[in-house]
This record gives sequence, C-alpha cells and structure tokens, in this order.
Amino acid sequence: MKLMGLLIFGLLVPAWADESGVNQPDRPAPGLTVNRELMLQMLENSKKHQPRIPLPEPTAKDRENATKSQLGLVNNGLMRRYYLPESWSTAAFPGRSAQTGLVDYAFKTELFWIISRLNNCAYCLGHQEAKLTTAGLTEAQIAALDGDWADADKATRAARKLAVLKTKSPHEPVPDELWQDLRTKFNDDQIGEILLTIGNYNAMNRWTGPLNIPQEEHRNYKSGLGESAKSKASTLLGDSGKAPWTNRRLPDFSTFLKTVQSPATWPVLPIVATAKDSTQPAWRVLVEKQGVLGQARLKSWQGAIAPAESADVAVPALVRGQILWAVARLDNAPHAAAEARAMLHGLGVTDDGLKALEMAESAGRDEKTDAVLKLVRLITINPAWVADDDIQAVRKHFGDRGTAQIVELACIAAAVDRLQP
Repeated sequence: MKLMGLLIFGLLVPAWADESGVNQPDRPAPGLTVNRELMLQMLENSKKHQPRIPLPEPTAKDRENATKSQLGLVNNGLMRRYYLPESWSTAAFPGRSAQTGLVDYAFKTELFWIISRLNNCAYCLGHQEAKLTTAGLTEAQIAALDGDWADADKATRAARKLAVLKTKSPHEPVPDELWQDLRTKFNDDQIGEILLTIGNYNAMNRWTGPLNIPQEEHRNYKSGLGESAKSKASTLLGDSGKAPWTNRRLPDFSTFLKTVQSPATWPVLPIVATAKDSTQPAWRVLVEKQGVLGQARLKSWQGAIAPAESADVAVPALVRGQILWAVARLDNAPHAAAEARAMLHGLGVTDDGLKALEMAESAGRDEKTDAVLKLVRLITINPAWVADDDIQAVRKHFGDRGTAQIVELACIAAAVDRLQP
C-alpha cells in the first residue's frame, strides 16, 4: 500500500515545490458575459446544456414535490438524490437555510449570486435570479450586485468582499479590517454563518457547473432594464472578459507539512473562541455552532473522509483521501489537510507518498488517477475551466455514479477549506 500511495500521488501537476504557483491548463480561458444582457442570454442558453452524466428521470414523488415548491422541478436535486450517498447529504441548500439561519435569506442569496457570477456557473446563477426576484428585489437591485456596491453599508460590502476573496483566493488570509467591518453589523455567530454559506455556495457551483446541469425550461430570463443598464459592463469581473485562473503561490511541501503537523501554528479564526487546551479544530467548533447547516456540512465531510468502504460510495477510500489532500494543498488549508493526512496514513500512505504528489513526472503514473486529480485540480482552482473531456476521462474509469461522487468530493473539500481565516 505504501508503494501504491507513492505511485498514485505522483500525478498532480507540479510547481508547488519551488513556490512558482499553479500552472494554467493548456486551453483557452473561458469567455465571460461582460454585461447583464449577455449574462441573461447565457442563462437562457443553459437550458440547452448537455449534462456530462445522464440526468435522471424524475420520480412521481419528485413531480409531486415540484408542485409545492416555488422553484418547481429542480434538476440539481434530481442529480444529487440519484448519484450521491445519503451519508454525504447536506442541508446546505439556500431554501432550507432560510428556515434555520441567523442571517437574512435574501442577503445570503445575494452572496450566492456574486459567487456564481465569479465562478461562471449558469445553473446556480439562474436559480439565484429567480430566488431574489421572489424575495422582492427589483431587477435593478439584482444587476447592481455585479460590482455596483456604492449604496451598500460597510458590513454588507465586507460580506461581499469576503465572498469574492473566498471564491477567488481561498488560499490567502482574510484581512483583519474585513472581520472588523463585518462586526459593525453582524455578531460572531452570524459571521460564522456567512463564512459557512460562502463555502457551501462555492461547493454547489463546483457541482452544477462541472456536470453542466441544464437549466429548467420553465424559467424565464429577460431583462426589463433600459439599454444602457443592460449593456453596462460588470465591474465585479474586471475588464479581461475571461474566467480568471489564479496562479496560487503556495508554500513548498516541507513548509506546508510542518504547518499541517502543528495545529498551534494555524491562523486563528477570530470569530471562534477555543480553549487553549482544546483538541477541537476551530472549523469544527464553528460548524457545531451553526445548527442544522453546520451539522449537515460536518456530516458530509465525515462521510467523505471515513476510511471504511461503503456499498453506496463508489469511490475507494484511498482515492477519496487523495482528493481531499489535493484540494487542501491547493487551497492552502492545513486544517483539512491534517485530517486527510491522518486518513491516508491509516491506509498506508506515508509523508513521502504525499511529497511524491509534488513531482513533475512519475514513472508510476497511471491514466485513471491522472484523470481524477486533473479534474479535481480544475474544479478546485476554477470550475469554469472544466470541459466535457475532463469529465469523460474520469467517467471512463469510474462510471456515472463514481464520477458524480468524485466531483462532489472536490465540492465538500472546497467548502471545508474555506472555513479558515
């Protein structure tokens, strides 16, 4: 098993060991819709998306439930119920969070809109358009989320900035002044909920986008704004018109491993008070204080990191551990990496096996693991870069259910990694 760990871990793309950042993929950057008119056309076009794994047929129960929901039949829900194990299920959907959270539902949905816009996730963005309209926002107010934040108060702007930072650069620390600005309106438990939901929304984008889930036909995306408002350029996205690829400058392997091994050196999460002698990581303290939402996220992580094999989990424990470690390494998240490392140690993978992940080439590289880690890397850095071939390369080895679960593992890790300062 130790040799197997060394061989498999030699597959991820290099460029960590010399702190040179993460190389871009050898493909053109996806184009972004630069104004509202083009964005709404993208949402309309997303109804024609071809899912990269088959979309399940709705059951009679699904159709019955759709008649009772404002959103109607939801393709995302069909996919999640069909392909994912119950042990990974979460209650992180915004509709449910509205009933249990400490922070206003419409406010959190605005953050979801911003995150989905940055991740170029047409499916999620379309749903947030519908939910914000139902919540009473005008189209002009929704359009202003695209970077026109002058009328927002300090704490609201801070929450939006936090969403941008955690979406584009989760490997970087949150500036102290951002926490301070959030506290002008929100208490620590509310800030914890904001942080958790930002993680959850980034996770959801990384599921619906890479799987290319089609928008439901019954939704309508047409603008009622004037020509100048519809054609106003987004200031949220910047002026490149391309999906950003963040060349993350990460610590070298030895430095990262030392941090992983020493929880006392981890950055302090200022919204979570932990006793000095506590063995409970701050992120776990945070989620345990978040009621249903926190318990759901913790449940999904524990299901993903469980070393035991399960009949409803199509991804072997070793592959799950590799994914969780790889995402934590890219996100510079020692708290998640520590748990992934402990899991992999239990499976016989040594730290030398983890270090082999840094290698540019490995004679032991195999096509199956190469496909998994390439897909996970794309999902982690920017889900907008995932293409049909990336999913099909994994599907070839793991089938539909296994591929869906591999995507979700990267999503679970993305959410947990963002629960750090």
